[in-house]
Formats: sequence, structure tokens, C-alpha cells
Amino acid sequence: MRILILYHNACSDGSFAAATISLAFPMDEVHFMPLDYVQPNDADIVTADGTPLHLHPEIRSYDRLYFVDFSINERQLADLTAFYKNNLYVFDHHNARDLDKYRECCNAIEVVNPKSGESPVVQPSTNVIFASESSGAMLSYFGVLTQFS
Repeated sequence: MRILILYHNACSDGSFAAATISLAFPMDEVHFMPLDYVQPNDADIVTADGTPLHLHPEIRSYDRLYFVDFSINERQLADLTAFYKNNLYVFDHHNARDLDKYRECCNAIEVVNPKSGESPVVQPSTNVIFASESSGAMLSYFGVLTQFS
């Protein structure tokens, strides 16, 4: 499996969160992508070199994505959910995002099924955690804990 871990750049919590996820998958191909925040808070995120995430087409070449210690905005998250479905994971403690708004953004996207021609609504990933009770590293550890046994 090819896994991409997107994490909070220049932050020890983000680095530890990314490392924790990678340790849970020792037999898989794991890649890392540091991300930076931009203002306003709901702006599209950028990579550490300042490139908007959507300008990286390889982002859709992985089997699974993990956003750790980072608040991707709800619209961008819904867009990636349309592609990755439940293979998209978010373990974020910043408490800057809203699950209801994420669900609304998913409901606003319709993806045409090439086989049936139908346009089903995108279902939110059940692997999205926005919680401020723990650090990003702790949320990541508990999110992949079963992989260690």
C-alpha cells in the first residue's frame, strides 16, 4: 500500500504525529508532505514550498492519506473525500474545523458514477477526528493503535 502522510511543517507535534503513523505501517511505502497554514484560517492549504495542495496532482496517486496535526479546510477535505472515501484520515487537535460543515461540503459535491451515470452524494469519511483534548501525536497514535499489535 502507498501511504501519504501530510503533517504540520516546522512543528514537533506534527513531526511526531507523522512518525507515529509511519511506524504503524512498516511494510508499506510511506511518503511525507509537510504543510503550512495560510491566512485566513479557511484558506486552501499549501505545501512547505508555498505551492497550493491542489497543484500537486500526485496527491491522488496514493492508496491512503493521513492528515496529522493539521486543519485542512472542510471544502478541500470534502474534495479529497470524493476521491479517497474512507481511505482518508484526519487526526487534528486544533479545533479549527467543524464536522457539520465538513458534512455540508460533502453533500454539496456530487460525483458522477461512470458506470451508472448517477450522481451520488459524497459520504464523509468516518476517519476524521477534530478534537482538542490531545496533541496531534496522541490522536495519531490512538488512531493507528490497532496497527501496532
